[in-house]
Amino acid sequence: MAQERLTLRKTREILRLKEVAGLSNRAIARVCKVSNSTVGEYLKRAEAAGLQEVPQSLFPNHGQISLALKKRAGHAGGIGNWIAA
Repeated sequence: MAQERLTLRKTREILRLKEVAGLSNRAIARVCKVSNSTVGEYLKRAEAAGLQEVPQSLFPNHGQISLALKKRAGHAGGIGNWIAA
């Protein structure tokens, strides 16, 4: 039986947790609710594809997310104001 592929979101999360947060494969597996071997396999595939060093720009911080939400909503206020609008 063929193994189901992970979503792109989960794959990015695995890469982010390894590269940015520096978590172990086991810790990543727990957080993402996948097996340890799956994490290892996806990291191995990423390395083979030349994705060892993931640009920080792929992983926006809270401030960048907040700013993007404000711009998209067209509001000058914070996230709370955007949600209330």
